[in-house]
Amino acid sequence: MPTFKVRKDYINHFRQEKPLEGIYFTDFIREVLEKRSRRKSKDYAAVYDAIIKHIDNFSENYDCDIFTNSITEEFLDDFIIYLENNGLRHNTIVGYIQKIQSLVRRAGQYNYAVDTTFDEIDLREEPTNAVFLSMNEITRIYYYKFVKQDKRKAKERIRDMFVIGCLTALRYSDYSRLTSQNMINGYIVIRTKKTNVDVKVPAHDYVKEIFAKYGG
Repeated sequence: MPTFKVRKDYINHFRQEKPLEGIYFTDFIREVLEKRSRRKSKDYAAVYDAIIKHIDNFSENYDCDIFTNSITEEFLDDFIIYLENNGLRHNTIVGYIQKIQSLVRRAGQYNYAVDTTFDEIDLREEPTNAVFLSMNEITRIYYYKFVKQDKRKAKERIRDMFVIGCLTALRYSDYSRLTSQNMINGYIVIRTKKTNVDVKVPAHDYVKEIFAKYGG
C-alpha cells in the first residue's frame, strides 16, 4: 500500500489556532475498554481491538499520529478508503466508524480535545437479504436420508447442527457449543457469547431428538 511522502497532520488548525490538549486515540480506546470490558463479552473487546489495530496500521502506513482531536472529517474519509482497500465489507466499516464517532464524543465528555467535524460523516448500513426457511422445508431437511456416509456420519451431524440453528435462532457461536446442561425443563438456556446476556428459548421436538441422539 502506498504511503504519503509528506507527513499528514489531521488536526484542523483552521478551527483553533492552538489545538487543545489531546491524547493518542488508541490510548483513549484502551482506557475506555479497561473501564467497560469487565461487564461486557469478549466479542465486545474484540471489535475495539480490531479498530485499534486498523488505526495503528493506518498511522504507520501514512506516517501520522492520531490523537483524539485528529479524528476529523478528513481523517474519517481517508480511513474509510483505507478500510475499503483492505477488503472490509461496507456494513463492517459503518460499524467501525460509528463506534469511533461514539468514542470521540466520549473523549469530549472526558474533556479531551476533539474536533467537531468528525460528526460530518454519516454512513448508513446497506440492507441485507435474509433467507428464511419454512417449517416444511426444515422438516424435509431434518428427515433427509444421506447415502454413502462415512463412519462419523459427518453430513448428518452438520445437518442436525443446522436444524438446531434454524429452530433456536441462536448465532453459530452459541448453538455450536450447546450441551445437555443447556437443556433445562424443555428450554435452551445459554449466555450468548456476543452480547453476554442469558437467553431462554423453547426447545422444539426436533431439537430434543437431536440432543437425545448425541447424548446431549
